[in-house]
Amino acid sequence: AAYDQALKFARQNNLPTQVRSLNQAINKIRLKEAMANARKAESAKDWKNAAATYRQALALSKTLSNNEGSREISKKLVAATFRHELDQSRTTFAEAKWQQSIEMLENAKKLLHENPDSVSPGERRELDLLLADAHLYQILSLARQAYENHALDTAIKEYQRSLDLLTEQQQV
Repeated sequence: AAYDQALKFARQNNLPTQVRSLNQAINKIRLKEAMANARKAESAKDWKNAAATYRQALALSKTLSNNEGSREISKKLVAATFRHELDQSRTTFAEAKWQQSIEMLENAKKLLHENPDSVSPGERRELDLLLADAHLYQILSLARQAYENHALDTAIKEYQRSLDLLTEQQQV
């Protein structure tokens, strides 16, 4: 509040050097606050809020003269976004929404491709397994549906796709 009051005074009295300095100080404080809030959200495993707060922190860090911690904040943003996508995909997986799960997992995988060291190898492996399972269950669902509709050629093709996927996963 004191900095905001000083900033208002500096603007009213046409003091551009002080305006820049005060803006930097205010943004540093806001950045520290955003980082603390993001860490708190991470501790609570509230990945959506953590990602949103890291996004805010990243924007604030870019307003500072030395881009304070932008690289580290970006890494944490990717990790929080990845974990949010993974959590959401688990929910859609449990609800048998295979395509939605696949899309979320593909988004998470794309994040990892762009930032490979953002998450642990265990989390990366969990993503790969969940993605393979979602693909498998989607194929099996299509095969069962084709079978129930007496489209036996389609059912056979889908079951063969599921076997191919299982063979591929066995080799990984």
